[in-house]
Amino acid sequence: FALLAAVRTYEDAKRSGGEAASRRVCEQFSLNARTLDTIVELQKKMRQELKQQRLLTDELLTFANRNSQRAAIILAVVAAGVYPNLAVKRPSKKKIEVNAGRVDASTHPQSLLDIGGKDKGGGKGKGGMGKSSQQVGGSAAEWLC
Repeated sequence: FALLAAVRTYEDAKRSGGEAASRRVCEQFSLNARTLDTIVELQKKMRQELKQQRLLTDELLTFANRNSQRAAIILAVVAAGVYPNLAVKRPSKKKIEVNAGRVDASTHPQSLLDIGGKDKGGGKGKGGMGKSSQQVGGSAAEWLC
């Protein structure tokens, strides 16, 4: 979500105040202008390609982006896209459940998501990459992807 907000802020600044305004945004938030320009260009190319293939119209784009500011919906769409690769760590279990609970698995001890051992160099889930907490059945569950 931070990347989406950064790109939007950069685009808005560039649109309203030109190069100087976009540079100020980059300096203020420690962003790389070349990287943001690349992201913006890739968005434009993707949009043009979809329009060229008649898979996207301006009306459809407006309709498709109606929930672009709602983080919960974006998270749900991303989760649906990675569904087969989702896992859940329930407080009552040592291992994580993969494939809708049909398989128990463990993270690699060196993983940032390591939930297993003590001082194995993993970081024990700190760092928060690809991780979300949610109340499930009265206890917190951690969702990993």
